[in-house]
Amino acid sequence: MILVRITPTQLKELSLLRDYVTPDQWSWVSANVMAVELTDDQKAEILSLFRAIIQEGINALTVLTTYRADDFSLYLLNILHQTSPRKVYNLADGFLVGLTLRDEELLVKAQRFYASLPGHLMDVVVCYCRHHGSLKACGSQLYLHRNTVNQKINEFIHLTGMDLRHSSYQLFLRILVTVLYGVP
Repeated sequence: MILVRITPTQLKELSLLRDYVTPDQWSWVSANVMAVELTDDQKAEILSLFRAIIQEGINALTVLTTYRADDFSLYLLNILHQTSPRKVYNLADGFLVGLTLRDEELLVKAQRFYASLPGHLMDVVVCYCRHHGSLKACGSQLYLHRNTVNQKINEFIHLTGMDLRHSSYQLFLRILVTVLYGVP
């Protein structure tokens, strides 16, 4: 069972998506999403999730918070992969779910992608995330001017599409680096 919070407006709008997903997808959503227990502390904006999937899967899974690995997570990864295979592995879309599932193939693909980025860039990005987005603190640690740090962050955003000015991406990257490289 997936525990989610859906506002009444989202619940109403969710039914409008029936025209945009396949009958199998809608049937699965009806069975597994509409009949859920609703709690305030465990959040997932299902409407936003499916909108994102419909719009090429951009950052879809970042709006989903599940508290146990289950078939729903696998199902969403599969939809994202079919919708936009290029974006699943270079954004936070599928990685956190893959991490919960210990999906080795996904971890390897994420590792290859980040290994393909310039090393100096990743050093700055990891430092930036560790300092919770502080250009000054990151610059001090790496002996770089804050404008140089900002340029590197902008380059990373351009290459990956992940805007590190948002804390969800910073958290994602910290988890990624910890899992892939054992660096806290």
